[in-house]
Amino acid sequence: MIRPPLSKFRTAGAAVLAVLLAACGGGGDGPLPAPEITVNINLQNQQQVARASFGSSVSGAVGGFTGAGSGGAVSPLVVKRAQSAALATRKRIAEDVSAELCPGGGAADATATDTAPPGESVGDSAQVTFINCDDGAGTVASGVLRLTISSLGSSSIGFAISTSNFSVRDTATGYTASLDGSFGLSLQVSPGVITSRLSVANELVLDASVGAISDTVSLLRGYATEATYTVSDATTRAVAAGPVDSVASGGTFDLSTPQALVQTDNEAYPHAGQILAVGKTGKLRATVLSNTQVRLEVDEDGNGTYERNTVVNWTDLL
Repeated sequence: MIRPPLSKFRTAGAAVLAVLLAACGGGGDGPLPAPEITVNINLQNQQQVARASFGSSVSGAVGGFTGAGSGGAVSPLVVKRAQSAALATRKRIAEDVSAELCPGGGAADATATDTAPPGESVGDSAQVTFINCDDGAGTVASGVLRLTISSLGSSSIGFAISTSNFSVRDTATGYTASLDGSFGLSLQVSPGVITSRLSVANELVLDASVGAISDTVSLLRGYATEATYTVSDATTRAVAAGPVDSVASGGTFDLSTPQALVQTDNEAYPHAGQILAVGKTGKLRATVLSNTQVRLEVDEDGNGTYERNTVVNWTDLL
């Protein structure tokens, strides 16, 4: 999940959620073993590990498109609309929502499934199929997105979300991303603060590329992120933890954020924060120096002493 194009998805994200919420009216498999940590972190793959770590730590393409991204993608109006939908007369969603979701061209149609008892919404679901749907700002989506309301409170809402061949591309930058899998998403709104939490119960696979940089990153069982947006300073603080698999890095590592990643709305990259990636052997500590540079430190033998450090530009990572 790569951050820079996220601002492109915010308007579309709010629109998708609004349409889905308006449509909604009032046991699974047993535990799986923890993913095996397989990657050996060293000087040769430090940038690939850092790229996968930062890309998965900050709300990204699908999070933004569905309204889960940091910043303006989620507003108190979204939760208010969900509450109203749960109490008001249920509305039948129009099949063709292209005009609302695709002002720049393409198409989208939606269907709603109303399974909750009268006056309730938990369990209701909606599915949107995007066909080259342009949000009017040059972000184009295709594929299927399905949301089921899992919880609804006075100032919060929870979803179970699944994707199928869902992809987005930024026509201005050439950035492309596609997702397959499922995740849980919860939104909490309080005065001046919006918090989104994403959790992966099994696997969520992201293929992303921009220019010569590409990777397939899988967020594995137990991975979770939390992003808190404060309106007063237009700042997002994001943390993440859990197992991440990266093809470009050579395997699976465990990710954590000892210091939250901090980013304002007018920044393309975070200006503060730190991530820690722990492999089968070796560790990578990446410390954000500014919204233009990051320090990478590698502890190849895992003894707690970082033997090498390199300062790289954000643009070389994402």
